[in-house]
Amino acid sequence: VFCSVVLPFVNQIHNMKTFFALVFVHVCGLKRGETPIRWKRVCGTFPTTLQKETRTCAVVSGSPVLLNASHGREIDAADTVIRFNLHPTEGFEADVGERESVRVVNEKVMRWWLNDEHLNGFYPESTYWLSCTLCGAGSLHSMDQAGFSRLARDLTAKFPGTRFFNLEETGVQSKAVDLLHSFYGDFKMRAGLTTGAVGIFAALPVCSEVFLYGFSASTSRNASDYTEYFSTLPAGGRDGGDHLVHHGSFLFETDFWRRLAVTPHQDIDRTNVAMIPGTSMCKVM
Repeated sequence: VFCSVVLPFVNQIHNMKTFFALVFVHVCGLKRGETPIRWKRVCGTFPTTLQKETRTCAVVSGSPVLLNASHGREIDAADTVIRFNLHPTEGFEADVGERESVRVVNEKVMRWWLNDEHLNGFYPESTYWLSCTLCGAGSLHSMDQAGFSRLARDLTAKFPGTRFFNLEETGVQSKAVDLLHSFYGDFKMRAGLTTGAVGIFAALPVCSEVFLYGFSASTSRNASDYTEYFSTLPAGGRDGGDHLVHHGSFLFETDFWRRLAVTPHQDIDRTNVAMIPGTSMCKVM
């Protein structure tokens, strides 16, 4: 009862916000996280299938916990491999693999590519799911849906041979935000969900089994240390605490994946890999 009452108010705290969030998610999430999320509350949330269903999907985060974990071969063995933004594989193949089926990118990366910046991270043969972290969720609202749709159309026109899908048209982010609020209360957000979370929610109706690499909360992961496996600097030039304020859902996302996973929690703690059944699970409910 204590956790269910206090946790929704954690994100209202501004001073020492990160500290309190970490404490309560650890106590109410990781320690109490042996209580799984029931699929009946999740079914019906996810978007229309974006592509033909596949058996296994490896969804690869940018978390530094993947370094020296040697997950590369098992990631590459998945039927579909999903990566994010400009996360590289070259030089990290042993840990994160090298195959790529889908890459989920946000509006910042899309603008870079339209301006011919960072094109070394663009692979024309991949399929791209386009996600807006500043549309329809959070308090910033610095881009509206119409503006993002124009951005998506411009990108499609610039690279006509590449497959792009606008995730905002599926409503996945707004549905996912509502779902997280139903579990964790009405926490504040400056921006929407992390690009990783949107990609995972979009993957669930596509994959029978979704293997998350470095996404789930675990005892070996310090969520406040938001760095990436390919950089010693904080993501986007922000420190971890500011990232947690910007994406107010981040700690709740990692706890949610842990609760939704069928992987034993001691294995998640040991490997930082969590398996979530796809929404085919809903068909047997």
